[in-house]
Amino acid sequence: MSDEAYSIIKSYCDASGKTIYDATNEAIMVYNRLLSLGVNLSLFLTELELYKLLKQAEVLRINLEIPPETLATYLGSYLMARSVSKSTVLNNMFSILNLLLDFMDGKPLPIPSNNGNTFTYSFKNEKAAIYFENIIESLAKILNESYSLSLKVKRDGTVVRVTE
Repeated sequence: MSDEAYSIIKSYCDASGKTIYDATNEAIMVYNRLLSLGVNLSLFLTELELYKLLKQAEVLRINLEIPPETLATYLGSYLMARSVSKSTVLNNMFSILNLLLDFMDGKPLPIPSNNGNTFTYSFKNEKAAIYFENIIESLAKILNESYSLSLKVKRDGTVVRVTE
């Protein structure tokens, strides 16, 4: 392994708490998965850099005119294909919800909770908060059928709270 590659992996390990062995295996798995999907790696890296640039410029947004149930259906299908257990689907779901925040002028709020896993999100406007609330409610219905998932969603103005 080159010094540059080692430095990159070491930085990732320091930030994620993973071992170099685990991070290297993860990198190989990602690489193999991309190759098995027939992805042109050069084009993929270009698309990733463009995505990061557009995200940083805050020009990517979710079209709030599309029904939230439609987005929830796609997300539900994606989550069910990637998740094997209730805990996996919850982890993946909250990761995706956190990613969606970037495209809806939202942010997670670090508010501790006494009653289980509670995640709190804040939005710049109420329209985005309502849309996000509707996505989660629809997604909960979809995932409840396969995973017996029980999520409580409560919105107060521009703040949305999700409790497992």
